[in-house]
Amino acid sequence: MKTARQYGILANKKVRELLEAINERPYCKKCRSDRKDFQNKDMKKGEDGEKHLGIIIPGFSSPEVSPLDIMIIADSIGGGRKGDFRPKTNIPLEKVVHYLGDYYLDDKIATFHQYQMRKLLYWLERDFQSNWIFTDLVKCFVYQGGEQVNGRNGKANMKKAIGYCSQYLDDQIEKLNPQIILILGTRVASNYCNLRSSQLRQLKHGDRFKCNRNDRHHDFIYSIFPSMRTADIWVKDIDSRNDDAWSPVKKALTESLR
Repeated sequence: MKTARQYGILANKKVRELLEAINERPYCKKCRSDRKDFQNKDMKKGEDGEKHLGIIIPGFSSPEVSPLDIMIIADSIGGGRKGDFRPKTNIPLEKVVHYLGDYYLDDKIATFHQYQMRKLLYWLERDFQSNWIFTDLVKCFVYQGGEQVNGRNGKANMKKAIGYCSQYLDDQIEKLNPQIILILGTRVASNYCNLRSSQLRQLKHGDRFKCNRNDRHHDFIYSIFPSMRTADIWVKDIDSRNDDAWSPVKKALTESLR
């Protein structure tokens, strides 16, 4: 029988209270109200065969989170699984955390992204012995396709969502205070850290950089986002000695935290 995994953001009382306090703030209600024209586009069929808005997923973590060594920030909840869309939004926090965390850490491998992230998270927890939290900039599914609604397309819809979600992420970073923040992909670096195109072009896998947002004192590390779309880039400079494309990121984390 599969043993239930323990997530520190649930087990640690202080961290859980911080997370619940952040969840009670009005970002999400204001965001969905401001993007109501796109509500039908934001909805997808769930496991019950009916269309629903995506659930809000704050992230998951290692078994211990205090002190917090690393916060990993990916792009957004992609809406690729039917479980992302459910009839009720007030799902217990435990179910939401386990839903995402178990997918990345325990469920059968189904995607290149899931596989690569599992490799990193296992290394962080078992070999590097660090405390981490994995979250997204955009914490629910947001339509970003080309179809227009009232003269605006999905890019405009996502841009509004990022504006609200960035406030949510600001609070997460402030309250949880990680030593290092690992950014996955150029869109997070661009939209959250406000990096210019010229700065983005200079970023390499494993580079440390400063985030141009609210005078943050945290150190940031950049990683290519592991996905089928970036798979060729992901393995281009792989270290053939250990077959690990995470090597530059692991080196940067080790130098920053040890």
